[in-house]
Amino acid sequence: MTEQKNTKHGLTFKDIWKSNLMSGIGVSLIALPLCLAIASASGFPPVSGIITAIIGGLFASLFSGPYITIYGPAAGLIVVNLNTVNTLGGFEYAMAAIATAGVLIFVMGHLKIGKLSDFFSSSVVKGMLASIGVIIIVKQLFIAFGVSINSTSMLDSIIQIPQIFSNINYPIVLISGMSLLILVLHTMIKIKVVQVIPAPIWVLIAAIIVGNMVQLPAYGSVTLSSDLAGSIKYPDFSKMNSYPFWIAVISIAVITSLESLLSATSLDSLDPLKRKTNLNKDLSAIGKDSSLSAAIVGLPMISEIVRSSANVSLGEKTQWSNFFHGIFLLLFVLLGGALINQIPFATLAVMLIMVGYKLVSPKQFMTIYKMGHVEFITFVSTIIGVLLTGLLIGLLIGILIGVLTELTLHYLKYFPISRTFTTRYTILQKPDHVQLNITGGLTFSNYYLSLKKQIVSHSSKKDLVIDFTGVTYLSKSAWTKVNNFINSSYRSERRIKMINTDYLVKQKSVRVV
Repeated sequence: MTEQKNTKHGLTFKDIWKSNLMSGIGVSLIALPLCLAIASASGFPPVSGIITAIIGGLFASLFSGPYITIYGPAAGLIVVNLNTVNTLGGFEYAMAAIATAGVLIFVMGHLKIGKLSDFFSSSVVKGMLASIGVIIIVKQLFIAFGVSINSTSMLDSIIQIPQIFSNINYPIVLISGMSLLILVLHTMIKIKVVQVIPAPIWVLIAAIIVGNMVQLPAYGSVTLSSDLAGSIKYPDFSKMNSYPFWIAVISIAVITSLESLLSATSLDSLDPLKRKTNLNKDLSAIGKDSSLSAAIVGLPMISEIVRSSANVSLGEKTQWSNFFHGIFLLLFVLLGGALINQIPFATLAVMLIMVGYKLVSPKQFMTIYKMGHVEFITFVSTIIGVLLTGLLIGLLIGILIGVLTELTLHYLKYFPISRTFTTRYTILQKPDHVQLNITGGLTFSNYYLSLKKQIVSHSSKKDLVIDFTGVTYLSKSAWTKVNNFINSSYRSERRIKMINTDYLVKQKSVRVV
C-alpha cells in the first residue's frame, strides 16, 4: 500500500498515525487523573471530567480548527463550576447553566467575538488566573490533609487553615506527602525509564499501593460506577427563570471564553508547523461541545494548555492526537474502573495544588512587575477583586483599576483622554511598501479599536513599515500586542517591519525590552 501525502500538512499517513497515536496515549495518561481531580473539585461526580475530555477528543478534534489543541475540563474553571453548583443547589442545575453558556459561547464565535481578546489587558487575564490558583490551593489543602470544613467564602476558608494542623488525618497526609514528593522529584530525575512515564502516572501507582496498605476513610477514594451509561445525568432547567442562573451562565461563558482564547493564542507559539488558530472557529467548537458535554453530566471545556503543551512535546502533528486521547480515556473508563476507584482523593488534591501553584507562582508576579507599574497594579487589583467578590466582578474591578491607573500615571501627562480609543497616524504610499507613521500615545485600547485595523488593512496589500518616531507614550500592553500580532501575522509574501523603536528607549514613558 503506497503512502499518500496529507497535502494540508505535508505529512504522510504513516507520520500522522504513529506520532499522533503515541501522543494520544501519553496525553490520556496525563489527562486521566487531572480530569478526575477537576470534576471532584468542581462539585461534580469524578466521571464528569472524563466524559468532558472524551467529548472534547471525539468531537472537537473533528470539527474544530486548532491542530495541537487538547480539549477538556480545565482547573481554571473549577471556581466558577463549584460556585454554580453551590449557588444553584446541585450539579444538575449547574449542568443546565453550562449547557446554556455553551450556546452563548457558540453564538459569540459566530459573531466573531474572538477578536475581543485583544481588548483585555494580559495583566487582567493573568490576574484572574492567579486568583483562581490561590482559590484552588486553599480549597485543596483541606482535602490533602483529610480535614472537612464548612466555608461560606474564600476569606472564611483562609481563616480556617489553622484547623488543618489540629485535625490531621495521618494516612491521608502520608499519601499527600508522597504524591507531592514524586511530582517534585520527577522533574529532577533524568533516568530515561522514569521520564518516559508521566509524573501523574507514577503518583497514581504509588498512591494506589500505599492507599491499599493504610486505612483510608470510606470517602477517601474515587467512586466511579462500573455502568458508564448509568452514570449519565441530565440537566435540570427548572431554575432558568432565576437571576442566579443567568449570573452563572454569564460567568461561565466569560471565563471559559477568556481562558480558552488565551490558551489558544499561547499554543500557537508551540506549533512545530507554525499554524495559527482560527479563534472564532475555536470558540464556536468550545461552545457546542460544552453544551453537549453538559447534556450528559460533563463540564465546560476549553483549549487546555497543560495537556496541549504535553501533546506537542510527545510529537503531535495534527488534531488526531486529540481524537486518540479521547478514545483511550473511554477505554480507561470501560476497562479500568476498578483500578480508578482505588485512587485516593488526596492524590488528586495534590495534583491540583501543583496546578494552582503554577498559576500564582512568584515567577508570575516578577514577570508582571517587569512589565511596568500599570500592569502590576492591574494584576494585583484583579487578584484581590476576585478573591473578595468573585470572578466576574473581580474581572471588572481589575479592568476599571487598570484604566484608572493608566489615566492617573500616564494619560493626563502624555496625551488627552479623547485619544483613549483612537490612534493618530498618517499613511504614506511608497513604491514598494506602505508606511504607517504613528504619533501621540498608544495603549492597548486604542491599538485594538484603531491601529490594528490599519495594520491588517495595509499589510494585506503591500509590505508595511510602521514608524514609531512620533510616539510620545506607549504602554507595555500595547507594545506586547503589536509585537504578538506582527509575529502571528507574518507571511512570506508580505513583510511587516517596525522602525525607530530605539527612539522610544529614550522616553521615560516606556521601557522597550
